[in-house]
Amino acid sequence: MDWVADISIILRNEHQDVYGVWPLTVALHNNQYILSSYGQPVHPPLFVQALSIKKKKKLAKQCFELCETLARKYQLSSWQSIESYPPNKHSLSDWYQVALNAGMTTHMQHELFVDLSLSIAEIKRYFRKSYGSLINQGLRVWNVAVLEGENRAVWRQFHALYDRVAGKKIRSERAWDLQYQAIVEGHAILIYLTDDQGGMVGGGYFYTSRDECVYAVAAYDRALFDKPLGHVVQYRLIETMKDKGLQWYKIGPIVYPQDAPTQKELSIAHFKQGFLTHCVPSFLLERLTSQKL
Repeated sequence: MDWVADISIILRNEHQDVYGVWPLTVALHNNQYILSSYGQPVHPPLFVQALSIKKKKKLAKQCFELCETLARKYQLSSWQSIESYPPNKHSLSDWYQVALNAGMTTHMQHELFVDLSLSIAEIKRYFRKSYGSLINQGLRVWNVAVLEGENRAVWRQFHALYDRVAGKKIRSERAWDLQYQAIVEGHAILIYLTDDQGGMVGGGYFYTSRDECVYAVAAYDRALFDKPLGHVVQYRLIETMKDKGLQWYKIGPIVYPQDAPTQKELSIAHFKQGFLTHCVPSFLLERLTSQKL
């Protein structure tokens, strides 16, 4: 990104009572402005539970109108929003209703989760049948470690592994520094594998919050793809997040054959499905330039 402005909002009344929060950013990339929630499609505002239904509807409409105003101001070719439908949710949001009534188009996607409130034994029962033996094999072959604080040497190893697997440098040094800082500040975690000589053979990087963990990026030695690598990282991540008391591990979106994915995307989807306890829908909303703003 060439430029990013955080314009997130704390929703309050005239007495400064908090009604909710709304993550919102405007960025400039390749001479085009982007409206998002920290790089993701715009998320709906999150309201306090005690807020009245009437007030939620009114605020959702006002927030949506602000997005429309920003889209006009920055002459966006389009902007997107996402409506997630996690397992503990029972209805689509007022934001979603406002967006549909305003004429935004919608496309259903799917996201995979692991319910960390379950015991490890229960979670393992959801695993693909072959994964149990692969995880056990990997735990015997590799040394598994967790980076949760300062260790620049380990981070450099992961950085080097990622570049080697990619075949070139495809991420800026600034991006790597920011991700390392997130680990130092306790907002992210790296699960990594080393061989008997101490060489790093794989690793996965995950962002964490109070309640949820989200997959971000991973790299594995391609010469060792015949051995279990990612299976071990995923399993140790689940164990670690359970110990920290998180509620959900968001594995991420998934594609199906009818989505016209590449063979690589299908392979990744097959791997992810081997760990899920929940598959839930999410809805991608889009406003195109041809639609009246």
